[in-house]
Amino acid sequence: MDGPEFDASLVNFEVLMQRNAMYRDKECQSFKRFEEHKQEELAHLHAELAAKEEEVTRFAPSEPPRKCIMPANTRHVPIVTACLQ
Repeated sequence: MDGPEFDASLVNFEVLMQRNAMYRDKECQSFKRFEEHKQEELAHLHAELAAKEEEVTRFAPSEPPRKCIMPANTRHVPIVTACLQ
């Protein structure tokens, strides 16, 4: 990633590769477990998503959505909207 907040030329890629290598074994184990139980995992995730969607739908307000505006100066501020009632 490079940009005004981050200078990619300052990255020590040797250390970055060492750090990434620290997790390689765990990532491989996790991926193998997922591959072995993929259908069960996906079914579980779909069920969780359906439950959350139902909950959101059940508790959604019946009123129309509020108008939202962006802050005037968003150059160095995370994108956050301020909702007006």
